[in-house]
Order: sequence, then structure tokens, then C-alpha cells
Amino acid sequence: MESKKLRRYILGIYLLLSLLGIIMVYSSTSIFSWHYYKDSEFFLKRQWVFFILGILSVFVCMVVNLEFLKKKSFFMLLGIIGMLGLVLFLGKEVGGAKRWFSLGGINFQPSEFAKVILVLYLCDYISRRKTSLLYPKGLIVPLGIIGIVAFLIFLEPDFGGAVFIVLVGMSLLFLGGMRIKYIIWLGSISLIILLILAFSSDYRVKRLTAFLNPWKDVRGAGYQLAQSQIALGSGGIWGKGLGKGLQKHFYLPASHTDFIMAIIGEELGFVGTSMVLFLFLVMFILILRLTKNITDDFKNLLIWGYCLVIFYQVIINIGVVVGLLPTKGLPLPFVSYGGSSFIANSIMLGLIFNASKYEM
Repeated sequence: MESKKLRRYILGIYLLLSLLGIIMVYSSTSIFSWHYYKDSEFFLKRQWVFFILGILSVFVCMVVNLEFLKKKSFFMLLGIIGMLGLVLFLGKEVGGAKRWFSLGGINFQPSEFAKVILVLYLCDYISRRKTSLLYPKGLIVPLGIIGIVAFLIFLEPDFGGAVFIVLVGMSLLFLGGMRIKYIIWLGSISLIILLILAFSSDYRVKRLTAFLNPWKDVRGAGYQLAQSQIALGSGGIWGKGLGKGLQKHFYLPASHTDFIMAIIGEELGFVGTSMVLFLFLVMFILILRLTKNITDDFKNLLIWGYCLVIFYQVIINIGVVVGLLPTKGLPLPFVSYGGSSFIANSIMLGLIFNASKYEM
């Protein structure tokens, strides 16, 4: 199948997931919006704006000069690192975390765009210095950059976001040719550091262990996951019907963001959640098929990198919602409410299209 046709199919899936997201955002927030804003369409309107901006981002990134972005990736990286540092001092504090810049009611989350820029920079670095990854000296720069970005996100604090950055960075280095023995060593060291950081805070310990048995502390650390499981379990095969779910009635926190899949399960049932997973699976397969005839190392790695970022987000989000992974504030790409996440993922999709547009 030629690349042009593959991109059309991927774009179609993107639109389907995005439109489903708009419907589910409205379903999960209408009562909440009316209660707090006296406007049942408050979040719906904003999600439509994010959708339009996301579509524009896809098409702009399809035509932008990829070689220019590649050459400027280091300066873009310095810019996003600066923003990650700045948000710690000037960011809007929500729930004890400073992750957003807020201006005129519009929130901007630098860590979402850090994923886009970090992958762009690493793909450029790896494609230029592929043989250097075979030796420890050649790993100093990329590992240092990954460490700086992860550390700044950790300080927000966003422990899960920092782990995600390390996961993406290590995956790219592996795809770029880093030796297995280095991966084992670095993986072991990273795991030890992450465990030390995780168990240095009682709050993180509770969040990390609550998923093992959320019902043990159903009114505390396990509350959100317990409510998510109630939503999924009560949906059955076909669901209660669109708009008829109960957990969004102030029972399940983040029902329109990180836990929107639980609402899909409650209202559209096992059939609905299976269709969403099927669409993501087909999207990933089609994206990776785009790399089949690409001989340019940078473009090939860029497609792999952005595909993995989206793929990891889906896997982690679903894992959290069903209780297989510790609770982590990670939205479901193209479906969850949120402008920064939606636009950042749309940019990645547009750059995937850009990297493959001259291939047959």
C-alpha cells in the first residue's frame, strides 16, 4: 500500500478518535460544567477549539521544512528546557503541582511539548552519530539531555512524566543502535534511582501501591481506581448508553481527562472500549508500515519515535484505568480533554506524515 493511502487511513482514524473524544468529553462533563460554570457545554466548546487547532497543527507540520526543524532541534530543545525550568517558578499551581502556564484562562503544559522536541532532537543526534552509540562516550550527551528533561519534570512534581521521558529516551537510543549491555546497565541504574525517588515520599508510595488493592483504601489512595473499576464493570458488554453513566456524577475524578476510558466503558461497554483499542492498534500498524520504504535514518527514527510516544501513552493510560499500573496522570491521546496533549500529539502525527510524504 502506498504511503499516501496509508496517511489517509491514519488521518481517518485520527478524526474518528478525536470526534469520539469530543462526544465523550461532553458526556462526562455536562453536569460538572453546569454545576461549576453554569454552562453544560463549557468543556465541549474548549475541546472543539483544541480539535480545530489540532487539525491545523497536523497540516502545518505536514508541509513545514523538516530539514529546517532538524537543524534547529537543539535550539528548540534549549527553549523547552528553559520553559520547564520557568514553569517551576511562574507556573499555575494545581493540586500542589506547577505544570502549567496560565494566561487568560488558557493553560499551556510545557512537558507535553517536551516529548515532541526531545524526540526530534534525539532522532537528529542519533542519525548523525549512530556509530558513537556503540561506546559509552557517545552516550553522554543524549543521556544527559534525557536526564535534564526528566529531572525538571520530576520537580513539578510529575514522577510519572519523568519516568515516561526516560522510557521514550531509552527506547530511541535502543532503536538507534545502543548495545544491549548498556541498556541493561542503564536500565538497572535508572530503576534503582526511580525506586529511591518513589519511596522517598509517602504520597508517591501510596499512589504506587494503591493499584495492587484499591479496595483496601477505597476512601483514600485507592478511591479513583476503585471508581474506575466500578465504571468499567457496570458497563457490561454494551454499556448503559451514551450519556447514561453514573460515575461522572462527581464520583470519578478526572473522568474527562485521564480516566475518560472508564466512562467509555461504562456508557459504551466492552464493545466501545474494544473499538477504541482496535482503532489505536490499526493506527500503530499503519504508522509503522510508513517506515517500510524509508531509507533516511532520521525520518525512519522520527516516525518510530513519535509512534512509540503515542503508543506508550495509550498503553499506560489503559493500564492505569483497568488497574494494571499505578495511577499516573497521562491522558488518552486524541480522546481525553486537554489542549496541550491534543495539540502535541497532533503535531507528532503531522511530522510523521511529513517524514513519509515523499515515499511511495
